[in-house]
Amino acid sequence: MPLLSCKAFRQISGNFFSAKYDNGQAEPSRPIPLTPIAQARNCASSGCPFCTILMANADPSFLPEEVLYTDAMTLKRAMIDPEQSFQLFIGMDDFSRTFFYRVPPEWRLPSLAELDKPWDELTLMRTWLSNCVTKHSKCRQTASRGFPKRLLDVRAFASSNDIRLVESQSVLATTKYVTLSHCWGPVAKHLICTSKATLSDRMQRIQFEDLSMTFKDAVKICRDLDQKYLWIDSLCIIQDDGEDWSEQAAAMASIYGGSYVTLAALSSADSTQGCRIRPREPAKPKLSRYQDFNFGSRRVRILEHSPTYWHSEYGDNPYKHDGYGSSPLRTRAWTLQERELSLRCINFAQGQLLWQCRTMKGSSELPWQEMIRKHDDSYPLPLKLNQREDFTSHGPAFQRDHWYGLVEDYSSRYLTNETDKLPALAGLASKFSEEQNPGNYLAGIWSDHLPSALLWRTVPLYSRNRDQPISPLAAFLPRRPQAYRAPSWSWTSIDGEISYESQRIGGCDDTSCIFDSEYGNFKITGSYYQLVATFDTLGTPSDAALRMRGNITELEINMQPIEGDFTKSLRRLIWADGTTVGAFYPDIVDDFRFVRSVYVLSIRSEPFYSSIQMPSCLYGGKVSFSEPASWNDYDLRMGLALLRARSGEVYRRVGLVRWLIKEVFDGTQPVQLRIV
Repeated sequence: MPLLSCKAFRQISGNFFSAKYDNGQAEPSRPIPLTPIAQARNCASSGCPFCTILMANADPSFLPEEVLYTDAMTLKRAMIDPEQSFQLFIGMDDFSRTFFYRVPPEWRLPSLAELDKPWDELTLMRTWLSNCVTKHSKCRQTASRGFPKRLLDVRAFASSNDIRLVESQSVLATTKYVTLSHCWGPVAKHLICTSKATLSDRMQRIQFEDLSMTFKDAVKICRDLDQKYLWIDSLCIIQDDGEDWSEQAAAMASIYGGSYVTLAALSSADSTQGCRIRPREPAKPKLSRYQDFNFGSRRVRILEHSPTYWHSEYGDNPYKHDGYGSSPLRTRAWTLQERELSLRCINFAQGQLLWQCRTMKGSSELPWQEMIRKHDDSYPLPLKLNQREDFTSHGPAFQRDHWYGLVEDYSSRYLTNETDKLPALAGLASKFSEEQNPGNYLAGIWSDHLPSALLWRTVPLYSRNRDQPISPLAAFLPRRPQAYRAPSWSWTSIDGEISYESQRIGGCDDTSCIFDSEYGNFKITGSYYQLVATFDTLGTPSDAALRMRGNITELEINMQPIEGDFTKSLRRLIWADGTTVGAFYPDIVDDFRFVRSVYVLSIRSEPFYSSIQMPSCLYGGKVSFSEPASWNDYDLRMGLALLRARSGEVYRRVGLVRWLIKEVFDGTQPVQLRIV
């Protein structure tokens, strides 16, 4: 059935989708009368895309059957999210909710997206790039600090698909190039590489047929986007040349930051699976079909179902309780900085493309905006270090929390070589230092973030949702590396997921009243930090220690899980008389097989509005949750669990202490100590 002959469609004017009705307080002058449900179903079965979408999630099963034929439906903006959805009614009863989005001018392309003919990938990629380059001031290319040492010329041979490797001296520094972010995969599926022995041949010619599927796709996309140069790590870095590898690894910030766009093979586990959209896993929500309609001068995209959330499609964890996704590329540690350093990134996800730049995110379903949760979740807020800090997005508290978020994301990913822990983060650290000036870099921790930065904990696999898939690479996490990599007070001394939940607050409507950073007698007095390579200030230390002054005491431990702790990670701290005086998260549970006590160091007071509440059974209900004032009377403490490292006041960190009764420090005096 031609759309213009659809009676329901002809009843709706562009005014219904006007932004003036978005807040739910104003309504169109009257509900729009449509057709009976039975007529709309017949219209849909005749091929009308509008009625097909209207009926896709309509559920009138609770209505008497006769009204399906006799009573006309009415159309109203939805009560929830009226700016992006409308509902169908019979009388006062609603029986559907349909999502719509106004198409902005830059996305009003000559061809309308249709139910069974959505925009193709190349149209999406070209439009994203054109809009970003011409309209996004945040995405303007800054003066590059460097240029890749080598590039792949994908248009080297006019009559062949073959490519070749070129030295950057032969390319203008202003030349655009594309970067690839991908999974190498297991050794058995390792991709074509450049070595000392093959460098000369690569400079002459690389046969297209010798490339892996992922590399072939990247070359084709590069050409389709009218680009001449492509950067791929395994081909542009000499893999068996330690000096070349170190030099280029240290330049990742400029390589990815200077690229025109990064192509990310998000859903491909190795080089044989391509840089392309792959089928969706059965557990993922089904993608919605959609169509663009012109209502007068207004163009609107209407979807059969709710569009997917961007963060879920990629695998992000913005609300800090969902866990991270399992897309292969997102599970690899090196690829975090490849994503974060890029000005623009096109992700080839499951079933659709995902766009990300410094200005916006988009998807094949909604190319011009990010679908986010609005009602069922809220972001936790950062815990302040001092009274002067505020909750502005560019203030020190949020910038500190941004780094903590990067640490959490990075630590949830896997490395093939445990020695890459700090090198794979160096590009991100360089960018963060340049933009935020957070002080000295101490093995993944910034000096201006102390002492807050010490209060991390490990996240054992069993504390996560058991329904989430677990990578074989995570089988023995968390664990310590085989060789020294960082001091025990740094999260980089551990392989495994890290959480900074102790440094966030939640559940408070009035943030102006929140401030509790009572440090008591605790103070960091100095540091010692010796680098393996003195020229590499973001590199791996050979030795490091923090010097501090604070109250410390020894307590017994009970390694049985605490009832009511949903993470199954907390353990009790016990006083000499057997009573519980606090709890701690062991960094690695197996380290405590033969340990009966730990030293506890008090660092700061516990906030009432902590994003993770104290298990109610810890003190048998004796500590009140009801009011901040009564909570503050207890002055519970947060700090570190330590073991002696050698004679004197020298310790190593073994856990995070929470909700510790301050009386355990009665009679103690502040001491000078070192943690190594």
